[in-house]
Amino acid sequence: MSDTVLKPDGERFLPQFSGTIALEHYHRYFLAQKIVEGLDVLDIASGEGFGSEILARVAKSVVGVDIAEEATAYAAQHYMRDNLRFVTGSATEIPLTDGSVDVIISFETIEHLENHDGMMAEIRRVLRPNGCLMMSSPNKLVYTDRPDYHNPFHVRELYTKEFIDLVQRYFGQTAHYAQRVTAASVVARQDSDARFATYTTEAACAGVADQMYDIILASDATLPDITLSLRRP
Repeated sequence: MSDTVLKPDGERFLPQFSGTIALEHYHRYFLAQKIVEGLDVLDIASGEGFGSEILARVAKSVVGVDIAEEATAYAAQHYMRDNLRFVTGSATEIPLTDGSVDVIISFETIEHLENHDGMMAEIRRVLRPNGCLMMSSPNKLVYTDRPDYHNPFHVRELYTKEFIDLVQRYFGQTAHYAQRVTAASVVARQDSDARFATYTTEAACAGVADQMYDIILASDATLPDITLSLRRP
């Protein structure tokens, strides 16, 4: 098989990207890694495949599903693990059998679809009883409305409450998390081993204000605890 080249398409994240976008994407997958150890996992809209490989480092098995055949072909060539495979398919017609996975990871996917309920119904179909969903979505208020920015690849974005309401229609237990990259400044003497404090321009507060992305954990069982998560560049 000839080597597949996956070129930037204006929307799909690729590992060669740097800066804020890389921090956002990697943080989500390393956070998800905490809840998939020893379990069968579906990464829906797996794209280039880097995130599925991160999950496969600790999971029992991972299947990455993406609608783009060139993406799954590339991922299969570049991320080879015995417990990892990639399949071409849609989020509204997931090519897996009923009740076949313990955890479903869905990052920045639902905004690319019009049929949100169709995707959620498929998630419920392939998820085992008491399985767990971890899903993210751009917060329309902060991502689109405030900057007056319109992503041409996004079909139907959601406000935070809409996203929460959608997931709660399908799961008995949900927990909402917020994600935002924020800057900080650190000053310390270079000739001293003393501990130092860090400061930001914001006063300490509960939660994350003006989140760019919403993340929801959902299940019909007890939810895993990921109360606080910070990732450095």
